[in-house]
Amino acid sequence: MMDDRHGLIPRSALEPSALDKLDSSQSEDWAVACSGGADSVLLVLVLLDLFPEKLTSIKIFHYDHGTREDSGSDVLFVKELAQELALECIVGKASEVGKGSEAELRDARLRFLHAEMQARGIRILIQGHQLDDVAETLLMRLTRGSGSNGLAAPRPVQHFYDSSLIHVRPLLSLSRSEVRSTLTSSKISWREDISNESDDYFRNRIRRYVVPSLQNSAQQDVLLSMGRTRKLLEEDAEALDTWTAQYLAENQCESGLRFTGNLPSAVIRRSLYLWLRTSGSCGIINAEAMDGLVDAISRNRSASYSLGPNQRICFHSNSNLVCIKSHQILDYRWPSARLPVGATLFLPNGSSLTSTIVDVDAKLKDQIVNGEISPSCTIFLNTTPSTLLIRQRQQGDKYRPLGMSEDVRLQNLMVNRKIPLGFRDQLPVVVLPPDLVLWCPGCPGPELFKLSKPTENILRVDFNHSLPRLTKSCNEDSILQ
Repeated sequence: MMDDRHGLIPRSALEPSALDKLDSSQSEDWAVACSGGADSVLLVLVLLDLFPEKLTSIKIFHYDHGTREDSGSDVLFVKELAQELALECIVGKASEVGKGSEAELRDARLRFLHAEMQARGIRILIQGHQLDDVAETLLMRLTRGSGSNGLAAPRPVQHFYDSSLIHVRPLLSLSRSEVRSTLTSSKISWREDISNESDDYFRNRIRRYVVPSLQNSAQQDVLLSMGRTRKLLEEDAEALDTWTAQYLAENQCESGLRFTGNLPSAVIRRSLYLWLRTSGSCGIINAEAMDGLVDAISRNRSASYSLGPNQRICFHSNSNLVCIKSHQILDYRWPSARLPVGATLFLPNGSSLTSTIVDVDAKLKDQIVNGEISPSCTIFLNTTPSTLLIRQRQQGDKYRPLGMSEDVRLQNLMVNRKIPLGFRDQLPVVVLPPDLVLWCPGCPGPELFKLSKPTENILRVDFNHSLPRLTKSCNEDSILQ
């Protein structure tokens, strides 16, 4: 399949910042997303060419959505590719075969990738996005009214705000035609996804009709121009983010976020967005409300907007303070209690914890990896203690979350996971007696006793509740984009 794979792409033709990140992380294992398409096949070969010493620490990850009849052939192709290159291959498959939206398919794939990475202690995910992907994403997000953060995607190096995971994309400087001509000239095969020819997906319509029409109407290479636009927007976004982080550090307080002086609207908007992510709000502010709040702060006029059924975000012009007001504050206090294996413990706020011994077969493991069982409400521990201690959180509580190399304060995890402030003291902390903190609902499971393969006699702990959403996800479709 690949008699001569060396020197396919010179290092100078790849994204410098992505290569810098890979150079600095050579001591770590890398995960490489491989669909079997031209982009990901070239990516794997380029990585092995540039980093031959990584042969034993690169792992191929493939996710089968099951949306096409021939998707099994893609799986076989990727497995054979990995075998030929002497690389480990990890394959996941959707439990329910059906056609989903572009966002749903992407989210399912990322859940699989991130879960498998965290289970193996891998931080770096390398993806094969290229220059055409940049142009298509830019055009798609322009139709949604995105800001500079959204228009700067996909980035060569993407850090995730609430985790240690990093996405690296070294092929962003290459066009789709360059990728395919490189493979063709070297007689290297790849898999074609026939769904890319369908007009059912917005990205496909952009690719087939809009980009060619723009190129026919323009006097310059639109792909290179859009690649430059993406880079300039990333520079602007990073500068504003730096300014915003400094402003937040100086102006947020226990009661809210204070706005003083004549700030640019971009800094106000970013400050509000980042503050909401860390404030514990369980609601989501829509674009219209965000625009109104930014305008009110700019004009120093009091305003109030809904964050959902139980919260409002308010700006008080007399104090220049933005704060969140909750309509319902939970205030239950309860003593610590024992939870024997096979029993259910009911808490005063109406929630409960159940512990059971289960066998994790391949099917259940796939459900866990694919996120079908909420990691915020259920954990699996590769241990079988006779009893667990359940209590409310205490100052200084910390544990090592799944995929992390060191302990993290529970308070910081709750903030990063956007657990509403009013719920934090009402959530049970699961402790292995006498005082080893294992988990708190809404937070990741523990690295200690993690699952690595189908196993018998595993402790499962379920948190059952009727509380509003424990966490608020802030994905790529945020108001800033």
